[in-house]
Amino acid sequence: MRRQPSDRRPFPANLIVRGDPVSRACYGWCARGWNERRRMLDLVLPGPLPTGPLWTARATEAGICWEVPRQWNKGRHFCIELKPRVVAVATGPRPLGREMPDHIEIEGAPGCQQLSVVIAGQHPGEGTAIALALEVARLAVDAWPRGAGRLLVVPLVNRCGWDCGFTRETRDGRDPNRSWHDPSRLRDLAALRDKLARAAFVLDVHGDEFALRPYLVGPTPAPRGIAAYVAGFADALGQRVPALGARPRPPGAGEDDPGILTNWLATQGVPGAMLELPMRARRGAGFGSSLLGVRRQTLDLARAVLSSVAAVAHLPAGKWATAGGVVATL
Repeated sequence: MRRQPSDRRPFPANLIVRGDPVSRACYGWCARGWNERRRMLDLVLPGPLPTGPLWTARATEAGICWEVPRQWNKGRHFCIELKPRVVAVATGPRPLGREMPDHIEIEGAPGCQQLSVVIAGQHPGEGTAIALALEVARLAVDAWPRGAGRLLVVPLVNRCGWDCGFTRETRDGRDPNRSWHDPSRLRDLAALRDKLARAAFVLDVHGDEFALRPYLVGPTPAPRGIAAYVAGFADALGQRVPALGARPRPPGAGEDDPGILTNWLATQGVPGAMLELPMRARRGAGFGSSLLGVRRQTLDLARAVLSSVAAVAHLPAGKWATAGGVVATL
């Protein structure tokens, strides 16, 4: 098979490439279909993957089955064994073969209209984040305490980017998480923007290809009241998830971009935090590499996220005034 960069279709004609040539991000790259005559997929990615081996998805009678096939890689070059009925290749299990709801909204108790929000999929290549939000939504139907008010879960914010096969951009070529300060750049997300501006707390779930463990990031800059509230959420989640880690890299340039969701929310007086998840399990990460292990860890983390959001929703922001010591870790 002829080797070419992955943004120039390095596959036979019967393979449909899902990737993001706009930003050249490869962590969410996905190819659907397989070549009946070739059992090996040979490709060269734009850059080396820091997230470990690639996964394949096979269509079975029970549904989509994810597994890590035999493969060889050296830097950007991958050679992957393809079994019959393979429908996707990706950097981690993706929520294929299941319906993707627009949103799930849980009503609060009568007279309790406070709104908490959990969103994911601003960057549709971050499949671990989308999978977690779907699990949070599933659990919330029965487990969300109505006394905490309303809960809105949006598993896939950038639906048009997902449909186009992008990993970060919308169909207009914009990164949503750099656009929240400018409604003209959001288009389909304008209605969601209005809801977020009225929320009491927002958790924005992402995937980080360099992360070994889940970690939290607060808004930059963060007004004192907002920072204390976000620190309170960090306290609540940290009590339930001992595996929370530190950021894999120091804060970089551009993290104070006014278009980042949590930064824009802070200007609206709304506390929000980003929960970053590992894109793939790696040795030493404390996250198992088996599919069963990934599912179990996602479920455990979803329970912790749901109860932590509920805990913050039950208490006024002033209750967290003494929690400022956690802010430095965000």
